[in-house]
Amino acid sequence: MNNPENHHHRVSPAGAVRISKQDFARWGSDVAAYIKSVGIVDQDGHDTGATAYAIHAADGRHMGNAPTRDLAFAAVIREGLEPVSVH
Repeated sequence: MNNPENHHHRVSPAGAVRISKQDFARWGSDVAAYIKSVGIVDQDGHDTGATAYAIHAADGRHMGNAPTRDLAFAAVIREGLEPVSVH
């Protein structure tokens, strides 16, 4: 069906920018850090029911942990990065 109202715009891959997997992984690493809630386990691997917040670079590298979301955001901002929540 060629109904103009239902036409979706398509981008030609010929005009797309190509980057390596390594460069894609590093993309945003100097701008943003990702914060995700994580469960805490004891030394035997049992869930304690407590939550901490893991901080990761855009390339997935673990940068640290914080006991609260607010402290995780503050740590990221202090380092000059933009905090981004990951659910």
